[in-house]
Amino acid sequence: YCVERMLKRYGPMIEDECSTLWELWRKEQGTINHGWTGGPLTIMSKYFFGVSPTSEGYESYTICPQNLFDSLSAKVGTVKGDITLSLKKENGVFVYDSQATFQTQPDEYFVLKIVLACVGGVLLVGMVVYHFVVGRKKMLQKVQQARGDKPFKAMDVMVYLGVVLVIIVLFSVFFTEEQSSWKTLEVVDDQSGEQLFFYNVVRNEYKINTANSNGWQIEVQSQADGLTVTFTRAIEGEKHFNTLKITRGATPTAKMTDSLCGFHQDCVYNFGEIDKAGGVIVCSPNRLKVVSA
Repeated sequence: YCVERMLKRYGPMIEDECSTLWELWRKEQGTINHGWTGGPLTIMSKYFFGVSPTSEGYESYTICPQNLFDSLSAKVGTVKGDITLSLKKENGVFVYDSQATFQTQPDEYFVLKIVLACVGGVLLVGMVVYHFVVGRKKMLQKVQQARGDKPFKAMDVMVYLGVVLVIIVLFSVFFTEEQSSWKTLEVVDDQSGEQLFFYNVVRNEYKINTANSNGWQIEVQSQADGLTVTFTRAIEGEKHFNTLKITRGATPTAKMTDSLCGFHQDCVYNFGEIDKAGGVIVCSPNRLKVVSA
């Protein structure tokens, strides 16, 4: 059953034009390059082929294949090198190459590496000594020169203070400008570009697009402090939804509080609360985008 399920789940990925593993079982519901989807590779190596260490660092190991296939071929990576494995069944029994061993390559540049390391060490020590001697000499010269200089004048201090004040003013102008609270909020179908929901927090008015092309159903519930808006649609026969909580007040906020979309629910857990103009929440699997202005 385990093998059949792996073939069923991973068959579309194997046959797909992309050579990577998908985030979710349906390609269009997530990204297409997720290494941690490759759990069966570890299972196949450890249990199907049956290669496992019996001592630290693969100093020794066993090969105990499961009786699931007529032939097996594998290369298992270890800290000692690769273990190559090729098995076939004869009279119901696996026959394998008893001479299979680590495929390691000698380091042809070991001596050269040692020589380069020694030369590099000598050069580093020489540079440190040189800079210490030269730097100390220059420092003594500067001390003697400083003793002959006159102290700061009042005009010098005023100039420096003026420069500092200019820097403070420029910083306050360009870097401390606050963004204003948002006044309007819209939810867009990122696939068709249609506006599904629009809300004006100043007037406390909203409108919904019930005639959208992708069949989104939009339900609005009013509370004392704001609105709860639920967007629902069917994708490949399965129900998907997003729940958006809008809170009114001195600083209005909008937050995706629940969803049935991708495995990680990025729109709920990775996107923060919108409390300023220009905020965005995106639900990639459901193709939904929330934008404040």
